[in-house]
Amino acid sequence: MNFLQIVVAVIILYLCIYALINRVCKCIEHCASASSTVRLLEPTPNSEKTVCW
Repeated sequence: MNFLQIVVAVIILYLCIYALINRVCKCIEHCASASSTVRLLEPTPNSEKTVCW
């Protein structure tokens, strides 16, 4: 392989790894925000007594 093919291969490899890591991070962020939203919407034992809105 010549130099140009190696450079193109490295760029493609970098883009694939970046896309994979980006997708994993977005999934983790989505799962974390969904679970925190569920925790905020769950009723607490004192929810009748306190007014939060």
